[in-house]
Amino acid sequence: MPHSDPSHLAQPGPGPAPGPVDGDLNRQETAERALERMARTVENLSGRLKGLLKDREQDFLALGERFMDFSSRSRRLVEQASELAGLTSGGEIEQGVRELSEEMREMEKVGDLSANEANLSEIEAVGRIILGLEAGVQNFKRIVRSLQMLGVSTRIESVRLGADGMGFATLADDVDKLAGKIVDDSRLILDKSKSMSGLTLSARRRTRQLIEAQRDCSRRIITDTDKNIKALEDMTHRSREAAQGLDARTRTISSSISEAVASLQFHDIIRQQVEHVEQALSDMREVARQGSGPAGENGDGRPLSETIYWLADASRLQASQIDNAGERFEKAVETLRRSLLGISGSVLDMSGEIEAVLENGDRTKGSVLDRIESDAESAVSAMKEFALHAGEIGAIVADLAGTVKEMNAFVLEIEEVGTEIELIALNASVKAARAGDRGRALGVLATAIKGLSAEAREQTGAVAESLRNITRSSKVLEDNSSRLMDLGRIEALAQGRRALMKRIRAINNAAGDMFLGLRREGEDLGLEISGVAEAVDLRSAIRPGLYEVKTDLEDVARVAHEAMPAELDENRSERLEELLSRYTMDMERVVHESALQGGGAGDEVELFDAPGQGPEPGPDQGQEWDNVELF
Repeated sequence: MPHSDPSHLAQPGPGPAPGPVDGDLNRQETAERALERMARTVENLSGRLKGLLKDREQDFLALGERFMDFSSRSRRLVEQASELAGLTSGGEIEQGVRELSEEMREMEKVGDLSANEANLSEIEAVGRIILGLEAGVQNFKRIVRSLQMLGVSTRIESVRLGADGMGFATLADDVDKLAGKIVDDSRLILDKSKSMSGLTLSARRRTRQLIEAQRDCSRRIITDTDKNIKALEDMTHRSREAAQGLDARTRTISSSISEAVASLQFHDIIRQQVEHVEQALSDMREVARQGSGPAGENGDGRPLSETIYWLADASRLQASQIDNAGERFEKAVETLRRSLLGISGSVLDMSGEIEAVLENGDRTKGSVLDRIESDAESAVSAMKEFALHAGEIGAIVADLAGTVKEMNAFVLEIEEVGTEIELIALNASVKAARAGDRGRALGVLATAIKGLSAEAREQTGAVAESLRNITRSSKVLEDNSSRLMDLGRIEALAQGRRALMKRIRAINNAAGDMFLGLRREGEDLGLEISGVAEAVDLRSAIRPGLYEVKTDLEDVARVAHEAMPAELDENRSERLEELLSRYTMDMERVVHESALQGGGAGDEVELFDAPGQGPEPGPDQGQEWDNVELF
């Protein structure tokens, strides 16, 4: 709105110097014209000033509504950050990590080599027993050859005795037949021992392979477990610290926004100040309207000169008040704008910090939880694979045990043959004794046969002991293999670990959603606050209008003093005291006194506490992350 042109106010013009009477008349006419024009100007100013802030009332209300919205949203950020801090600091997370560590340590037992190393030791022992068994079976050949030679000698001696040696021929036939039985059974035992030797070699080779695979798997699981649990603990610690930091930061942001909301009181303060100027203009308008009365006085008996002086002082002082209001308004709006930008920067910085939390680790290698789950599944697969290998070894051991049972049957037969031979030798000894001296040679043969039968029984006992040792080792192998083949235990471990991972992921996802929600809402809030700060344009809408009013008031005072010189003013001191008494605000009195002393309207006169300022806004680094781990 253009201000009134001060050229319409009366100004003294050039002309002949008036005489004493003419000079008084001219001054009177000049004062009356000046008063008339001043009245019109004050009238115009009063209307303009009244509408200046009123026209912008909706802008202030809209700004207040935005601030209240910002305040509400900042409080929501505080609630979310507090909830996140509670989640990340809760015992459930630490309990989950602890249980997961225990589960993974249980998984490490997949690399426990003790059972398979015990198997290998037993298998090697069986191999040594089999070697001894084969040597023992070879001794049966010597016994059989000796029996066969004794059988031949017995036949020869039977022929020499003639009729007295007929029974000894039958004895020789029985010995040959039993010796043949020993030969057959020992051959079968030897064949089976060779078969057992092959089974033992296969079991040993497979067990060694299994031990090497377990050893490699164990090293990998131990390394991965330590690394992953450490990474999970670090991630939990970082997320907890970040959540606690966000809790504190959101509270600071909310407090700053509340301060900014409170700072809007400057509008009320300045509005009161401007309303007081409006009231002063109304008073000035009434004084100016009364005009001059008889004897150079206005309608209330005040001299025209006093009216003009009063209007001049009132105009000058109200110009100072308007100037002060304008400067304070501009400073307040600029302070508010900087405060908003600082708050916006703080909120956006918070979003950047959250983004750093969300961007956790090298995502090309997968997340910590993904790696833990993948490594655990690999361990389960390895355990199942080892169980299958243990099953294959168990089948070999079962074959070994079956072979031992067959060999035991042959050993029993040899043992029975030895018993029969011993009976034959006993009968031969009896017959030889009956034959007297002629049967002495047969007696010697019978004694030799009896000795071989005892040796055969002794050798059979050694073979049987070897087979018992093999059976005992087979039992150990079967038990170990059965334990390694416990797929139910393996699956129970896997199911327990999967349930735990599901629980941890649920906590992680909840925390991730909270972090992401905070980042999104914080970023939106920060950008909106920044937009409001950049769009605050109340200065250009109000400050120029206030400046125009101030300029016109100063022109009113200048024209008044041109019409009535200031040096003729005798009542100024009392008048200024009277004007000072009209103020109701301490700040207005300070401005009044400052104007009288020649100071600037805005010198060290604070209307309100400036809202706090935050850091400069940071760059927008918006980025979405999915499947992140945070606690």
